[in-house]
Amino acid sequence: MKNFEKLIWRDAITLVEFSTTRCNPCERARTETDRFMKRMGGRVDLVRVDVEDPDMRPALERYNIRSAPALLFFRHGQELARIGGPATYAALIAALDRIEAAEHVQ
Repeated sequence: MKNFEKLIWRDAITLVEFSTTRCNPCERARTETDRFMKRMGGRVDLVRVDVEDPDMRPALERYNIRSAPALLFFRHGQELARIGGPATYAALIAALDRIEAAEHVQ
């Protein structure tokens, strides 16, 4: 859990993918996430969390992860956006666009 907290406290936007290998919607989300990450070219960091890992139970509870897949965007430890279910490439791009637009307003 400590390593997880360090990862989401980065200066860069971090996308956390909560999933498992035994889940068809998770596999679809992983494919879309991989496509998204290739397009980002280092603008966004990716952390994958296996929801079946007992060490990650505190993170699942803290961020109210009740089903997989779930994708959360963080910066400086703050949750910026959340996508529940198998996210599409377009949904990931739209979420990042909203985050960046909100940051430019502040």
